[in-house]
Amino acid sequence: MVAKINSQIQEYKQEFNNICRESILPILKDFEQERKKDLRTMILICLAAVIVLYLIYSDFSSGRAPERSMISQFWNIITGIEFIIGIAAAFAFVFAPIIIKNEFALSLKKECMKKILKVFGDIKWYDGRKCVSDYYLKDSELFPVFSQRNTYDSFKGKYKDTDFEVSEIHLFTEYGGGGRTIIISTFKGVVIKFDINKEFKGKTIISSKRDFMTKRKFRIAYIPCVYFVLCFLLSLKTQPEMFGLASAWLVPAVIIFIIDKLYCRFSKDVFTSDAKEIKLEDVNFSKKYVAYSTDQIESRYLITTAFMERFQNLQTAFGTNKIKCSFNNNCLMFAISTWKNLFEIGGLFRSLKNPKQLNKFFDELISIYLMIDYFKLDEDTKL
Repeated sequence: MVAKINSQIQEYKQEFNNICRESILPILKDFEQERKKDLRTMILICLAAVIVLYLIYSDFSSGRAPERSMISQFWNIITGIEFIIGIAAAFAFVFAPIIIKNEFALSLKKECMKKILKVFGDIKWYDGRKCVSDYYLKDSELFPVFSQRNTYDSFKGKYKDTDFEVSEIHLFTEYGGGGRTIIISTFKGVVIKFDINKEFKGKTIISSKRDFMTKRKFRIAYIPCVYFVLCFLLSLKTQPEMFGLASAWLVPAVIIFIIDKLYCRFSKDVFTSDAKEIKLEDVNFSKKYVAYSTDQIESRYLITTAFMERFQNLQTAFGTNKIKCSFNNNCLMFAISTWKNLFEIGGLFRSLKNPKQLNKFFDELISIYLMIDYFKLDEDTKL
């Protein structure tokens, strides 16, 4: 089976290289000129913003102020205009690179994505469309309760009679009310959902030990921790000479954080379902991951040595150390945490003549197909 899968990968890779050579590289050659142009524009905007901010800062720090009343009023208008210009320059310095970078990447995807996806068969790309619904995200128990969601790249396709959906998402949780709300990022990465021909008897969940944003670990106690840290920074800014006194704000933050970590470590009733921790036989795997299931027998058929290998390969393909998955009903879902932009064909800050980004895109998509091959998700077998 392994030899057959490797042979299929080589076929995909060969076809991918052929399409890139014949259809994609000529497009990238044209976009390379546009990339350089956009990069120069971004540098000039940032440089101009820095110069404007420096001139305004120099003017304000000089302390010049006219004494006559009429001239003084005119001076106040001038300083007000300078202040507005300064804010605009600061916004341009911060947001111009982000906007130019995102617009360039999006225009490149629109031009190339359909041609590249021909390699992978029945699969479509969507920009900003929800493919994996909120219901499945919540039912998987892989995420904290979230109130806001941003969706970026999404794919929907079929491979070997198995429907799958992929969404690059950002989840947020909102606390508070009455004008005092705190919005916390709880997940940023990619979600992969498979609709399969197997019906799992129980719910099995696997998560990286370093992932503190699973439903079982995220606590409202994080909010006072953030509050005390902000109080420390504010005190340090207003009275830098009172460092020892300001540090007192950190004491309750550290205490709350430690208590919360200990509770998460030793708490048993951590899911809305009655999932219990599984003792993993692979010592190296158990050092990195923790597993829970409502059906201990079924979970041992799922978490095999071969699965552990595929699971870690998926993590490597997406370049992250935080990954989790859920077996539930007839759905298999993976959640891969990363702050990197995924499924990128090329970027503003790297030459498009370098095929590294295209190869990375291939690895990200082919890893999804490998999971279907491993689990034989197209077959109606019983575990």
